[in-house]
Amino acid sequence: MITICQVGPEAACDLAKLHAQAFDRAWPQEAMQALLGQPGMLCLAGRMAAGRPICGFVLARVAADEAEIITFAVHPQDRRQGVARALIAELGQILHKQSIVSLFLEVAEDNTAARGLYEACGFSLTGRRKAYYATRERRVDALILRCETRECRDRRDRLENADHEQ
Repeated sequence: MITICQVGPEAACDLAKLHAQAFDRAWPQEAMQALLGQPGMLCLAGRMAAGRPICGFVLARVAADEAEIITFAVHPQDRRQGVARALIAELGQILHKQSIVSLFLEVAEDNTAARGLYEACGFSLTGRRKAYYATRERRVDALILRCETRECRDRRDRLENADHEQ
């Protein structure tokens, strides 16, 4: 069972460490702390069990009736265990309660695993940024995806019901 809670600047060190394990271009603790201290930021962190280290987090910025996922990371050892889906679902639930209608994110076109996750969570393509991401070999388009927070909430309810049926 994944436990999810909201965190703030006090978690910057742990989030930066996890970000470094999940990405080649990690954000330093100072950048994480600065982001977490900005108005409109919402960060949820997940743990596989109480007292265990953070295994995943999602950082979003809220503006008007929309929100955007700024970064999202799950520890490589904890992937494919429902952490990412649970974080997105919980984020959608919280945003929906705050009357936030839409949730956006960007994903590299060649990141098929993440694209599959986002599609399963109800996101759909709404735009493209040409050659947005730079890799060592080439530039990759960013796909802009959107989900209605109501859809995230509904999927969260279905996930919880499936957990209780098992």
